[in-house]
Amino acid sequence: MAAAVPGAREAPVWPLSIAFSAPRTALGSTSPGTRQVFQEALQYYGQLQQQGDIQSFEPVTLEPHGGDLAGFLLVKGDADKLARLRASDQFIALNTRAQLVVENLGVAGAFVGGGLQSLFADLGTQAAALG
Repeated sequence: MAAAVPGAREAPVWPLSIAFSAPRTALGSTSPGTRQVFQEALQYYGQLQQQGDIQSFEPVTLEPHGGDLAGFLLVKGDADKLARLRASDQFIALNTRAQLVVENLGVAGAFVGGGLQSLFADLGTQAAALG
């Protein structure tokens, strides 16, 4: 194990939040296409987790709140691995398929845990530098 460099921050885990939005009818849909793509996504991320390409993933469905976001998948992992994942043909193909069965599909980087702490620490540093 390499020795820590004084003043260096530990590389944070930068999770990728894969957000999808769908009408409530799509979430409860009995459409074979909707169920199929959701199952493909769960299998894909399960495989990535087993291979060590991601740390974890968690599907989340939101209760009705009047907004467009009905749920999302939170995928956590190393920043470099997630960047490669987002550029992979399989990831792009899966998201292309998902666009056919949900509305307003989005993919966005997110900060949690140590990454969030680093972000807020940097925010404080940048705000102080601006005076």
